[in-house]
Amino acid sequence: MNATVSPTPDFSVVVPVFDEGEAAPKLAREIAAAFAGESYEMIFVDDASRDDTKARLIALKAEIPQLRVLGHRQNSGQSRAVRSGVLAARGPIVITLDGDGQNDPADAPRLAKALAAGPQTLALVGGERVKRQDSNAKRFASKFGNGVRKRLLKDTANDTGCGLKAFRREAFLRLPHQKAYRLGGRFGSDDVTIGEFKYLPTPCKFVAFMPQWDFLDFLQRQAARYPAFDLRMQTKAIGLLRSQNAT
Repeated sequence: MNATVSPTPDFSVVVPVFDEGEAAPKLAREIAAAFAGESYEMIFVDDASRDDTKARLIALKAEIPQLRVLGHRQNSGQSRAVRSGVLAARGPIVITLDGDGQNDPADAPRLAKALAAGPQTLALVGGERVKRQDSNAKRFASKFGNGVRKRLLKDTANDTGCGLKAFRREAFLRLPHQKAYRLGGRFGSDDVTIGEFKYLPTPCKFVAFMPQWDFLDFLQRQAARYPAFDLRMQTKAIGLLRSQNAT
């Protein structure tokens, strides 16, 4: 199972995890088996788990020398965990997998090599979930969201929510990632404020760039934690993030 350990590997596998103490070690071993013989590293980013996820992964480093373990001081969401892993990655090609084991690590090297063999203008190769282990409601929401996105952007990607992706690190780092303090939108001639995040009673007074489902999960968590937080949503409205520079 041992593979080449290099300070500049060809591939960096990034896995965000939260409360995955049972699944994470098994997933790490499956990744090691899938990339055996390759120049790679794997980076697990623990998003302030409440269980022993981080401790179990650290204990596994003696068995898997390619394993690196990072940790957030507070729970920041999957998108932030992925970004932390990409920032720490040393390989030019990054592969991401979900930490719950729904993505088969055996597929990861094929995606990575397909990207490496492609032109430099090819920035990402994405997986597609075939046998999902989610609830019917979550699968419907994902299908609906992908359908709306495809109509708006006129793209042909069937499943942008799949955690299994291979992309060029430098392309990812060029994506906008900034603090947004206000969610608003223009409706006719009116500029309407949908949310002012600086008023949220949380340590984080802003929302960073994130996929739409992570954002909805964030709003749902606030509604559950704070009874005074009034969550109202209208699927027909399309809002824009109004951002400002902050340190």
